[in-house]
Amino acid sequence: MNDNSIILSRYEVARIIGLRAMQLDEGSMPFVLVLDNDNSLSIATRELGERKLDVVVKRGELYHKVSDARFPKDLEVLLMTMKETI
Repeated sequence: MNDNSIILSRYEVARIIGLRAMQLDEGSMPFVLVLDNDNSLSIATRELGERKLDVVVKRGELYHKVSDARFPKDLEVLLMTMKETI
């Protein structure tokens, strides 16, 4: 991650997680270890948090790799909570 990285909006985060959860529901292989009580949303959230998704966000004419982006503060709190339960 560099100093020029963007901060994803909560709407971008929701869209990325939602689309990835749909892919998982349709049979895509997860990029993280799946636990017994995981559902597609929790898997997609962990994939995003662990920067396992190769996604690009377009803002105007600029394209940004999600792996280089920073997360909104509320998502960081959610990811920390999820790590504590694993």
